[in-house]
Amino acid sequence: MIEVAGQGPGERFSCHWNIWVCLPEEEKDDFATSGGLLGSPDNNQTNDWTTRDGTIVVQENPKKDGGFNYCKDWCVTQKETFLQPPVGATFDDMKCHGEDYVNITDDSCVYNKTAQDETCGSIKKKIMQDDCKFECCMGNCANDTVLEIMEDFFKFDEEGEEGVVTTPSDCDDQNESVCLSPIVEVLRNNQENLEPPTIYDIDFLESDDKLGKQVTFKVSHSLDDDTVDMYVRHQKKVGEYANDPVCDKELNVKPGCTETLLTAGCVEHNGDFASYAIVDVYLASSSSLVIDAGSEVQKCCHPAVYDGDVNIAKYTYKIQCQCPNDTTA
Repeated sequence: MIEVAGQGPGERFSCHWNIWVCLPEEEKDDFATSGGLLGSPDNNQTNDWTTRDGTIVVQENPKKDGGFNYCKDWCVTQKETFLQPPVGATFDDMKCHGEDYVNITDDSCVYNKTAQDETCGSIKKKIMQDDCKFECCMGNCANDTVLEIMEDFFKFDEEGEEGVVTTPSDCDDQNESVCLSPIVEVLRNNQENLEPPTIYDIDFLESDDKLGKQVTFKVSHSLDDDTVDMYVRHQKKVGEYANDPVCDKELNVKPGCTETLLTAGCVEHNGDFASYAIVDVYLASSSSLVIDAGSEVQKCCHPAVYDGDVNIAKYTYKIQCQCPNDTTA
């Protein structure tokens, strides 16, 4: 799973990717003894710099010419690569190039040392302070023009986006949700003949230095005269920006309002209304109303083993993690 993260241009640690790799349990031992460009996953930081044949490299300047030249050893030829170039591109567009390392000096930075210290000096952890100063050097200390463009690009469309937007339900007792206007969008629905489950009682948890934005909510379904097994797959917050996959399971859920309060971590981007949570809801039901569209409950939810009489309805939601302007209850 790859997640775009960071506070955006003009901010500390502007843009980066959080990457998670999930492998089958039976391959755990092989993975623990593996190696590569990014090192080995054995919690030993002294053996992560290696050549392609596994020889450990002692790095004197890992953040300068040492790290730059280290990557060259991992370049692959056209015959070795298994990556498919994008449409209109060739291997020449993605191959390693032969540039020489150029040391970054104060004269070559967009923002000098004084600006770097003003922006990053309050960061206590040195390695993070160094990364922040590098961002400043490259021009991300205070780039107002780029910041305005990004804010406009990620701006929440108050008129709504394509897709079905859910509306407040009877379960949302006295506007329990913090926003008066709809902030939940159905991105995927494999049961077009049925009313999607309702996301309601929405609230936002204040972010702090330990955890970023989170949204709490409840889920109800309207399959009359039927109980369903409900699986809700989302992400939980780990630290200020990272998220881990998680799945909540509730069996024999009756139609109507529920009391189970769920908490999902938000995917955070630049811009006031860009943060959102992605939530998958699976309903396992023997109702004749549910059409088998080939869906299965994601394995990470550890679903029960169902016979042929049970079909799976799947819905994917996008929940905004902040109210649009002038819609706060």
